Amino acid sequence: MSAAVGPSPEITPVVQVNGVSYRTATLQSNYSYALSNYPGDTYKVASGNVTVSASGVVTTTTATNARVEIYAGNGKLRMVYIVKVN
Repeated sequence: MSAAVGPSPEITPVVQVNGVSYRTATLQSNYSYALSNYPGDTYKVASGNVTVSASGVVTTTTATNARVEIYAGNGKLRMVYIVKVN
């Protein structure tokens, strides 16, 4: 999968809230970015106009913000990416 050429994504440090990791990723539109990936992880687009593959590659389309949730193998929410598209 080819990603758009442009500025590097800006990824904030992880913030822990109630055992869930949150981080913000600022990406270009029409851009692919690989999220953190542990065995057994599953991914869900909770809101926004992005797609996420089974292996955790998020692809932006138009310039809208999104929320992508990562669930661990035990089904518990492990991490949330707030995706900002500029």
